[in-house]
Amino acid sequence: MSTFATTVPATPLNNAYHGGTSLFYNSMRYTKQPIGIPAQLAIMKQRGLVVNDESLAMKQLASISYFRLASYWKVFETDATTHQLKNGTTLDDVITLYDFDKELRSIIFTAIQDIEDSFTNTYHPSFLYDSWGFLVYGCYKVY
Repeated sequence: MSTFATTVPATPLNNAYHGGTSLFYNSMRYTKQPIGIPAQLAIMKQRGLVVNDESLAMKQLASISYFRLASYWKVFETDATTHQLKNGTTLDDVITLYDFDKELRSIIFTAIQDIEDSFTNTYHPSFLYDSWGFLVYGCYKVY
């Protein structure tokens, strides 16, 4: 039997071939229904989040997503079971933390890329040694 072709059309989320990505895929059933952005905002407010500008909040939720932001408001939770937030926690506080993390990730990955580029630059070692000069211990200089 081929994994790339079938005579029976696949139905989404039931029997479509997923490349073997999950051992438990056939036993998983999703029971939660999606909720819209206004309902997400209502849940956030019910948990104690102060929202100063609902229009802006809806745009931010549409852009960033409720579940992405959820990991950032966890630090403001007073109860992990009910997900109640500390008094006075604002959506601006959560967005500020999200923006900080986003900027920090950008700085870190830029630095990692620079380090990777310097290690994979074979220009200097290939002139001193041969095509495999980058494998020679001590062939790199710090400029």
